[in-house]
Amino acid sequence: MSDGTTAPSKTNGFDPKLVKGMTKRVETCLDKLESMKGKYMSECKAVRNDISDIYKEAKAKGIPTRPFKNYVKERELRGKIEDLRDNLEEDDQDSYDLIKQAMGELADLPLGAAALAKHPDAPKGGDALDEFEAAAPKH
Repeated sequence: MSDGTTAPSKTNGFDPKLVKGMTKRVETCLDKLESMKGKYMSECKAVRNDISDIYKEAKAKGIPTRPFKNYVKERELRGKIEDLRDNLEEDDQDSYDLIKQAMGELADLPLGAAALAKHPDAPKGGDALDEFEAAAPKH
């Protein structure tokens, strides 16, 4: 075959022109990617500086930095956890709920949250499940 996809008949290897051409194309793409990464990192640096300034301002106003950062991180992670279920197809959401039910994690599911909200001893607001479990008698 003369399409360059198989080894030429004169050698035991691949067509050097083909390999060099493909290598050059990949390297050109990698160079573009590095340039894009540099621009992206530069933009990210500006946002990170803004975040750093906000933490410094919070500290100056009496908010302890480490607990505040942890609180912000917790909110970010909770949002990601909520998105995990929401990004599934409806059938997969049902399977996800069944898996959580099997693991005893009912309070995080819509039905479990509703049941917990109706329970007379359940605390309101915040992380009600943690407070409720902490107050429950130990067996």
